[in-house]
Amino acid sequence: MYKITLYDDKLNKRVIDAAPGATVMEALSASFVYFPGNCGGIKLCDRCYCLIDGIRKRACEYRIDKDVKVVLPFSFDMGISVVGAKKVDNNKRYELDELSAFVDIGTTTIAMALADRNLNIVVSLGVVNPQLQFGADVISRISFAKDKDGLSRLHECVVGAINNGIGIMLGEAKVEYKDYSSIPVRVSGNPTMIQLLNNESPESIGRYPFTPSIMETVTKDLGELKVVTSLRPASGFIGSDVLVGAYDLGIGSSIEPILYLDLGTNGEMIMSQGGELYACSAACGPAFEQALRGDNAIRLLRQMLSLGEIDSDGLVLADNPRLSQDAIRMLQLAKGAIRSGVECLLNACGVNADDVSKVYIAGGFGFYMNVDDAVSVGMLPSEFKDKIEIIGNMSLKGNVDLKDVGAYDSFASRVKTLDLANLDGYQDIFMKYISFS
Repeated sequence: MYKITLYDDKLNKRVIDAAPGATVMEALSASFVYFPGNCGGIKLCDRCYCLIDGIRKRACEYRIDKDVKVVLPFSFDMGISVVGAKKVDNNKRYELDELSAFVDIGTTTIAMALADRNLNIVVSLGVVNPQLQFGADVISRISFAKDKDGLSRLHECVVGAINNGIGIMLGEAKVEYKDYSSIPVRVSGNPTMIQLLNNESPESIGRYPFTPSIMETVTKDLGELKVVTSLRPASGFIGSDVLVGAYDLGIGSSIEPILYLDLGTNGEMIMSQGGELYACSAACGPAFEQALRGDNAIRLLRQMLSLGEIDSDGLVLADNPRLSQDAIRMLQLAKGAIRSGVECLLNACGVNADDVSKVYIAGGFGFYMNVDDAVSVGMLPSEFKDKIEIIGNMSLKGNVDLKDVGAYDSFASRVKTLDLANLDGYQDIFMKYISFS
């Protein structure tokens, strides 16, 4: 074994072991240090550049044949494996057969909870999704899973993360057990995450007509976990992570128009109107990969627009801009995608923005987003401003709250997904809302 002496951008130091012949990226991933936004080592991006013995190199290409020093362009705290564990009740004791596990598999983070028979949360936990080592986004993981070996690695690491997380939660709850493999586990997630969990190739999601092979709620034996129920998606674009949150809020039974937006790496949205349910997914790109950074960027964008430092086309006019031209273009594309997605849902439901009675905003970026900033830059219609409620991570909450899986399946089957890219007039709508005018 070789040693990597590792420094982050704050000059914090770590020393980790590395197997001979492993790439720097592989060695770092094994120690839960990930390059944010990377392409999974297929050399399609420049995001894993770092200093290796003082020379700028790609971590996915450099193979270790000696002890090396590596300086990273980000902080170690972006790669912590356990994000946080919280025990709700420190006094009550539980038996294993009283508990069930609930999991929300996000592209970046896996959120988990143990709940009792009354669906009261006993312990909650967040861990980094170890699939990050194979790519930061869904497209990268679909590409990595194109052969059986890649699929198996993605499947095994997510099952292992969930298994370990359940063990940590049981330890926090001080539950006595010899074997917890048969504890019931119910999972929500985007369609690709659900396919990978079930060791099913997500290849069909990556090509037209983007249909998952798993389109029903399924319960399977996954080895380390014997009873795993995966909640069904509505399509390749709209997964159970979005659906179960919307279902929990009861939007399917509303007569008045209600909009549910889940804003993270992508912008998934569902609109209810008179019993009809329409959904779409807006590709936001890398603009919101880190929620707090995305939130600050929207605020800076608003300030630059108000001061005339950016024109209506997004061109930087200031000599020393607070945001680079590239960052502004990414934000511009994301805000255009979200706003045009909202417009397409309004059109499908035959309503105007002013007709919408309530707007729920969920998701990582949505939790930190300032409503005034989002409206000011044109990400959301001004008519929504006083109708918005920020609700945080609804996927895990909705999963835990769900008492009737059959009713959820019925709700999911009613959702009609709009394929924006192939929707008549979409390009004109997108070009309208990409502008800051």
